[in-house]
Amino acid sequence: MEGYFSKEDSIECKDRRDNEFYRKLSIVEKNISLPSPFPLTSCLLCGVETYSEEFSLRGYLWPASYKHYINDHKVHPSQKFRQFILKTFEEIKKKEEHEKQEAKKNISRQIEQAREIKMDQ
Repeated sequence: MEGYFSKEDSIECKDRRDNEFYRKLSIVEKNISLPSPFPLTSCLLCGVETYSEEFSLRGYLWPASYKHYINDHKVHPSQKFRQFILKTFEEIKKKEEHEKQEAKKNISRQIEQAREIKMDQ
């Protein structure tokens, strides 16, 4: 589990944001389907309301509000979670690139088939 805090926890805020991680975490989260939004919850540091839904992937579990802590309060993830998200991001990008290449091949095949049909006429 990552990113769960209680009022008793001391939440370590860094002096800089981890923008690269935040961007990649956002992309990973977009690739995970979620049920309907859960009720709102409040940030323990500033009180802003965030959704309390949870993301679960390959044994990792983290709240949707974790991005708020990362972005607004400069909380940094554990090294293990960071590596997991970066690896998952790379897998998503490879899959997207593969799908893009396959789509190009399909278009090229369709164009070639259309040319052959036209030449046969």
